[in-house]
Amino acid sequence: MSKYIQELQEQEERRNASKNQTIQYLTSNAAIQEYFSQFDEHSVKRFMEFYADLIFDIEEYGDKFQKSSEDDILAYFERAQNCLKEIQLKKLFDLRCEWGAGYVSVPEIEISYDFELWACNIFNCSFISPISLDDFNLYLQYTESDSFNEPQHDWRSYERLREVDVQDDSEEDEFPEWFLYHNMYTDAAEYISMPDIRGKREDFYIHLHNNAEEEKNEPPIFKKPLQPGIKERCKKTTTDFVKSFETPRRIRLFENYVKYSPVNPFWYDADENAGLDDSVEEIMYKLSGMKDIRLPVEANADWRKGLIKAWEKFELEQVRLTLPEVYADYLFKTKNNIKFPEEENFYTSLLTTIRHNIINGRRINGEPADLNF
Repeated sequence: MSKYIQELQEQEERRNASKNQTIQYLTSNAAIQEYFSQFDEHSVKRFMEFYADLIFDIEEYGDKFQKSSEDDILAYFERAQNCLKEIQLKKLFDLRCEWGAGYVSVPEIEISYDFELWACNIFNCSFISPISLDDFNLYLQYTESDSFNEPQHDWRSYERLREVDVQDDSEEDEFPEWFLYHNMYTDAAEYISMPDIRGKREDFYIHLHNNAEEEKNEPPIFKKPLQPGIKERCKKTTTDFVKSFETPRRIRLFENYVKYSPVNPFWYDADENAGLDDSVEEIMYKLSGMKDIRLPVEANADWRKGLIKAWEKFELEQVRLTLPEVYADYLFKTKNNIKFPEEENFYTSLLTTIRHNIINGRRINGEPADLNF
């Protein structure tokens, strides 16, 4: 017996026991029986059955539904917090460009990888300016534009932006919408064009270190650049991997599997219709607990896509409406010197190794064994 079937059976047993207890209470309570006496006996029986089911559902799901609703509210708060973080991440990115070009020095920064740590602790970053009312109002203005989208990038993707040709319109999609919007309404567009002198020097020293390690037949402790994590459920990534490393027979079997499988095995870049029903079911479930919500659905050849698009717009609006509350929370904490929670950063453990590799590269190049360059 599967765990799911067993859970259903156990729930049904609880329901029956609860119903018997409730009906016994209803039939044995004199005041309730007096109340029932004014109604038709058959309707009273139906009501007691309904009421017994209702009591069980209240006991079983009342707190769960409340928690689910609270979780939804908390989720919008956290998503709005990510938007607020994006304001500071843009400042950190611009500072990284200045620092890399040698225009500024930052006591808290020794190597470019230190920016990674502060990106994961951005609200506690003391060497960028706090979020001013002007900053916040510009972001609010952005949320009311057609360009508004929730943050989708991490700091490593921000770092890669410096390698994008900003004059090439075809690469605009690489930039977060907020970065583009911010550059449009401020003088910050110049930062992306600054040369990354410091970063290239670090790469040079790390390369020298790695070459020396390879000559000793020892694997390098750290090798740059690290690529973003491989997407294990991306159709394009998996297809390219199979065609690159598998036999012709297995490639043919793979193509047949993708073409004829009744269940699409991919989450990303999959058939655009895959998962629509699951998404619709989840949306309808959430809407069932939002009695006062009206969700206008635009005309679409596939009503499911229309519903999903409407829901995405609704959620974006909820995030936007939550921003003032999140900003007020931010101001309260900064005013009272309350430290924000730090995010876990797996990169921290590598920083000592990276520093060692850079210093060793400088030593190999006949330079002082330090980070003063």
